[in-house]
Amino acid sequence: MPVAAEHPIEIFRRHLADLRSYPNGVIPVPGYLQGTAFFSAAAGLVVADPPGPLPHFPFGGVMFVGHNLDSETAFLRRLASGQAHGDPGRPMLTWRNLYRLLEKADVPASTCFFTNAYVGLKTGDDPTGRFPGASDPEFRAWCRHFLDEQTEVMRPTVIATLGTGARRFLATMAPELSGWATVRNPPAGVVRTQLGGHGTVAVALLHPSGYHGSLGRRRYGGFTGLEAEAALLGDALR
Repeated sequence: MPVAAEHPIEIFRRHLADLRSYPNGVIPVPGYLQGTAFFSAAAGLVVADPPGPLPHFPFGGVMFVGHNLDSETAFLRRLASGQAHGDPGRPMLTWRNLYRLLEKADVPASTCFFTNAYVGLKTGDDPTGRFPGASDPEFRAWCRHFLDEQTEVMRPTVIATLGTGARRFLATMAPELSGWATVRNPPAGVVRTQLGGHGTVAVALLHPSGYHGSLGRRRYGGFTGLEAEAALLGDALR
């Protein structure tokens, strides 16, 4: 009987465990949630049956890239409760709006992988503000290499950044995206680029947690708001 191929999430987790040194203000994730949450809090996949096996990995799908994961205190509370960030019954704001975007863009959640530019948790209880690891050159380089690895394995059709921090992080990884580093607002357009040795297209989206403040100003293809975000994502997929 042939041996089943190792699940990509298990590969990513093993490689993440190889990172032994974190910068001041950042700690490794102490455990994994079983439900739906960004990698590495969980599998980075939408999980319908948390106690069951890992869902099928969405090769060739959409990779969503956030900035960083969570604060130490908030994540430990989630570990204790067992409630993942994207729990369909009680999703946090970011996930409520992500589900809205996917539905509006007609993108099946099963075709998506959700990850972050930076690994680890911000120490303390405040998940907002500047991520301490962003000022450490060696840590930034490790995270760029790790995101390249994830891209090489997944070979996504589309890479979509969520928010300013993730957009500026990807701007350092490909010359075609370098212009993303200096603009204040996310560019409303599709960029052909190459990441992880893989040709793909990239789009810069608003962060779903900030829809209440910025979504109304979003314009694309004659649409506004959530319809503009969904249209941009749809054009990238086409």
